[in-house]
Amino acid sequence: MIKNKKLKIGVVDLKKKNLSSYRRRFIYFLNKKNFLIEDANIEKYYDFIFLNELADLSKWVKYDKSKIIFDLVNPYLLEKNIILKVFRGVFKFLVGDHKYLFFSYNKLLQEIIKKSYYTTTTSHRQLIQIKKLNKCSKVIYDFFFEIKPIVKYKKRKKRGELSIVWEGQPEQVVNWLFLKNAIYKLAKEYKININIITKQNYYLISKRFFKKSVHSFFKKNFQNLNIKIYNWNFQNLKKVCYNSDIAVIPIDNKKKTWLSKSSNKLLFFIYMGIPVIATNTYDYKFVFKQLGVNNYFDSEHEFLKKIKNLYSLNNDTKSIISKKNFNKIYSEKRLLDQWSNILKLKRKS
Repeated sequence: MIKNKKLKIGVVDLKKKNLSSYRRRFIYFLNKKNFLIEDANIEKYYDFIFLNELADLSKWVKYDKSKIIFDLVNPYLLEKNIILKVFRGVFKFLVGDHKYLFFSYNKLLQEIIKKSYYTTTTSHRQLIQIKKLNKCSKVIYDFFFEIKPIVKYKKRKKRGELSIVWEGQPEQVVNWLFLKNAIYKLAKEYKININIITKQNYYLISKRFFKKSVHSFFKKNFQNLNIKIYNWNFQNLKKVCYNSDIAVIPIDNKKKTWLSKSSNKLLFFIYMGIPVIATNTYDYKFVFKQLGVNNYFDSEHEFLKKIKNLYSLNNDTKSIISKKNFNKIYSEKRLLDQWSNILKLKRKS
């Protein structure tokens, strides 16, 4: 296939293209549209440069040769922990992630956002803060279309069992403590299977220091429950979602930054064809309202009520989110068009 050479496009740290924060975002778009891309050189001119938070922002904050499209995936602008908010930049310098020292990582992010031609994010809540710095910004969700869900052709018979699924970054398994009491109460009424799809280990600091085991976490905190931990891969995602009844996304409401995370996980489970309930966060509630459902909870009591009601429905009425409504906010064409429109944008300097 002939590459699209109409635009000269550079991607900062192209070697990271297989990471999800690249692969599921602008890299998917650029490959799908067949653009010719190269690893961005700070000394060169490009029509557009794609940059995200994993790059050495301390080097690129002064770059002014090209139009920068900055993709801020994590909700760092909403960080409440003053130590992380101020000193994340110092830490990145000390461990070699950044060449130059910035005492405040948040201020560095703000400078990048201000100078960017366009800023994209995954969080509607974070978008409010971004727009104060750069009006040319929008939410664009992740592309999950590299994973093909298994269609459930047959109705499943009730067996008195409740199979729950969760997937995500391993350090986020601590959010299950928010539902610990509720899970044990639920286990008195149903034979529960909890399926966790993630990496086997995580780190407490910067994904490199103080290694912890996911298996040990559940063994210590959720004894005498049937919990299976699967390695994160496409095959397990398809198989486990197909064999599960309901997806659950718990978030500890004391974790303020995590409460600001995007709706990507919610959209992923809906895309995979599985009913989902989630903690009431700004972004989850935003999407649920767009879809005309209220599958969010604020407390363990509300969680129990909603998961029981959802489980009691037959398999036909569980699909309470219509494909038509879902496609209005999430489809491959919609996401591709959003990225394409940024490149077509005629913006005053």
